[in-house]
Amino acid sequence: MNKSLFTPTNVLLFLLTLASVLWLLPAYAPDGNDREIFRFIGRSINSQFAPYRDVFDHKPPFIYFIFLDFQIFGDYDVFVSGLFCLLICLFLFVKITAKTNQIWRFLILSFLIVWLRNPAFYEYGGLTREFSAYLYCIFFYCFISKQRTEWLAFISGIVFINQQNDILPLLPLITYRFIHQKEYHLLRVVKIKMSFLLPLILIALWLIWQGAFSQFIQNAFVFNFNYYAIPFKNLIPNTLALAKKVPLILVSLLILIYYLKRSVNLPYFLALFFTIGFTLYNIMISGRFYGHYFLPLGPVIAFCFYEILNNRTFTIKKNPLIFISLGLCFISIFELNREFSLTKQKAIVAQNSFIKMQIDTLISQHSKNFERLSFINYSPGLQFHNKYNIKPASKYVYFSIWDEIPKWDSQLIEFEGYLNSISAHSTLVFDFSVSHPFVRNEMNQKLNNTLSTNSELIGQIKDKTQKIIANIYITKGL
Repeated sequence: MNKSLFTPTNVLLFLLTLASVLWLLPAYAPDGNDREIFRFIGRSINSQFAPYRDVFDHKPPFIYFIFLDFQIFGDYDVFVSGLFCLLICLFLFVKITAKTNQIWRFLILSFLIVWLRNPAFYEYGGLTREFSAYLYCIFFYCFISKQRTEWLAFISGIVFINQQNDILPLLPLITYRFIHQKEYHLLRVVKIKMSFLLPLILIALWLIWQGAFSQFIQNAFVFNFNYYAIPFKNLIPNTLALAKKVPLILVSLLILIYYLKRSVNLPYFLALFFTIGFTLYNIMISGRFYGHYFLPLGPVIAFCFYEILNNRTFTIKKNPLIFISLGLCFISIFELNREFSLTKQKAIVAQNSFIKMQIDTLISQHSKNFERLSFINYSPGLQFHNKYNIKPASKYVYFSIWDEIPKWDSQLIEFEGYLNSISAHSTLVFDFSVSHPFVRNEMNQKLNNTLSTNSELIGQIKDKTQKIIANIYITKGL
């Protein structure tokens, strides 16, 4: 066992994995807006907060539990959880590719590491698609090792409470397995459905106990369906936009599809084809093409390479395009990361540390003069709620400056409630909209009216160039 574990290939893969994650160390990782929201909610659960009831967010709850159990690691929670999950996934893919040519095995696993850890896609970790990618790796291992369909359904159920639309690429493979094994009798169908629903049922029971279930449905389903589902009319423009962003990856996928058609039987080919198609659809779903949307595609591509190379009739010498396909993926990843600079990242981190040092000082100086804390347009500030155990002024601990929340709250009813909550308590307000204003002028006007009529300006935060980036107020309360 030790001999098989410490092969040159595995040692090289371990070193590559270690090198690929070292840049993520908090000293070099800028604060991420979404990650800080998930962190805040996860850590607040220990303070009797409930997601959706006490804190607005529109993600399913799995991501909050990632941050629940890693508080002992502090700012290293993303590094520890991400490295742990990545190593598990690589171990499973080592098992999957055990009978593959050693060179190709190394290339597939290297591709998986680079895909899951390049800065353009990983975006400093702690995002839902990262954990969808890990769950995909586990799903593919269970699929290829012929585990019971119930396990495939159960993993898909966990994906569903992590990022609902990410179950789409897994459904064709579950369907293929179900049909292939002819699992038509009623008891087996019920078991498979219950396996899928089990994670959701457990979460639902917990949220019902917390009195947060109705808000969960409203935020994580109704909100997302209305404002993130891609309208059919946008499908072609979004496809063209995707082709413009990652043309080499799409060419690589076309080559992969061609070889899949030649390597596997038609029903299985159709399942893999729709898996690829649904994964691409998920990337296009919002029309924004954030880097982390691409993360689940990596395990799908790696798995497809395996299925092609595992075919006994396939010979690499007669099919050189397979090298080109993998090469195009690597070239595309390096191209997307061409602007990445560790020096620039260190400068951003230093700037963030400088800002947070000022926030820390202001909170300490005025701690006796306020009850609540509010950060406007600065999600990294949420960590101070946990640090000082100070409640937010409202369940809207952030208000998106982009179009989702303003569009959802078109009459600004929720936004006005948010401002009223700030005014109702003596609240220390850090208004970063000075440097990054809300999208809608009407929102800015209401915000400025509230702060000018019911609060005292007590200071400002400046960056290292002495540019003013935030005003600090204390509201009088009612």
